[in-house]
Amino acid sequence: MRLASDEAKRLLGLVVAVEGVWKDAEPDDWTRHSKPQDKSFDMQGLMGQLCLGGDLAPLSALISLGELTFVGSRTAFGQGRYKIVSVV
Repeated sequence: MRLASDEAKRLLGLVVAVEGVWKDAEPDDWTRHSKPQDKSFDMQGLMGQLCLGGDLAPLSALISLGELTFVGSRTAFGQGRYKIVSVV
């Protein structure tokens, strides 16, 4: 899905206004091996809780979609996964 320039700018403005605070965050470093390339790759991530604050209502559909589809460039390796635990 490609967003129109004005819609992308609007969403970016909403995202920039969101505050995030990590709780109990720890690095999650691991190595994966590619058989076709016969090479190992160092992978890095972060495990913990991210508490979001601000006006999330306009972004709630996208946040929920990300919970189902994951986000980022390494989702095939299990990264980018998150779970919404509570909405206040």
